[in-house]
Amino acid sequence: MDTETMIALASAAIGGGTGAIAFWQARIARRQARIAQETADLAQRQANAAEQQAKAAEDQVALMLRQLDAEDAERREARGPAFETKHRHRIDGAPARWCVTRFELTQTAGPALAEVTVTVAGNGVFGIWAGGEALASAYTQPGPVSTGFTITVDVAVDPTSTDKTPVLFTLECRAQEGADNWRRSQTSHVPAYSRISSPARRSFR
Repeated sequence: MDTETMIALASAAIGGGTGAIAFWQARIARRQARIAQETADLAQRQANAAEQQAKAAEDQVALMLRQLDAEDAERREARGPAFETKHRHRIDGAPARWCVTRFELTQTAGPALAEVTVTVAGNGVFGIWAGGEALASAYTQPGPVSTGFTITVDVAVDPTSTDKTPVLFTLECRAQEGADNWRRSQTSHVPAYSRISSPARRSFR
């Protein structure tokens, strides 16, 4: 074999080896790129999972706080006042366009109150009468109001009212100590017609 042939063969061998090396380098590069992508995907999945876990933890904390708030509200309501509403009689002295019924609202349980504001509502219920020609939208009983205390409210209703006419009382109660406030509702009915003496004039707001 002459020298030129040997050189040609050697060059071919070197070229083939270089090509093989390039092939394997490219293959390794692709594999490394795939591994890098898989690593990045895994990192993203882990980040997503961590984010979901953090959100779940936040939701759990928020739920616990809502439960605690609800329990606090229940305890506050439980220690609040309770009332019993009784009616006495319709009373005289009111303008003919109204019939006035005197109701008694007695505190039966709960803490002492700084004041209780009473409003009335119902079909055919016009307002609270304090004597004279005017009606008030609310009556505020100053404190202290405590268990056994009775608030008297004279309610003006339509003269055609019967003993089936309901009167809804809403009592806004403010604690004598602390910052607690409670709302209580009571329902009573206009009694059968009879009369008692006219009440003394009182201050309303």
